[in-house]
Amino acid sequence: MEKNEKLVWILLAAAVVLGIACVLVRVLSDRTAPKITIPKDTVTYDFSEDESVLLQNVTAKDDRDGDVSKSLRVGSIKVSSDGVTGVVTYYAKDSHNNVSSAVRRINVTGVPAEAAESEE
Repeated sequence: MEKNEKLVWILLAAAVVLGIACVLVRVLSDRTAPKITIPKDTVTYDFSEDESVLLQNVTAKDDRDGDVSKSLRVGSIKVSSDGVTGVVTYYAKDSHNNVSSAVRRINVTGVPAEAAESEE
């Protein structure tokens, strides 16, 4: 009976250690996405331009990684049904692959026919 009792105590101790390790991993892991900051100025985007012009003065900061603005991407540009305004969606991620998004209303020109669809 003594061998079984020892084994039970060893298994119980191992379970406690594993439980503590799981809690620590969860508490200490980075689950916070970066914060995207968009200037308040009005932007007019011409579809003949490269999308990178929409990234000017847009920044992304993460609480652990700091400045992650290099990860910023234009996800989509949706043109409103009026054909002169739209919404651009930005994405940024940190080193732990936490992703954030932000939207910005813009004015648009030179809209190609395939981009002229109703805003969702």
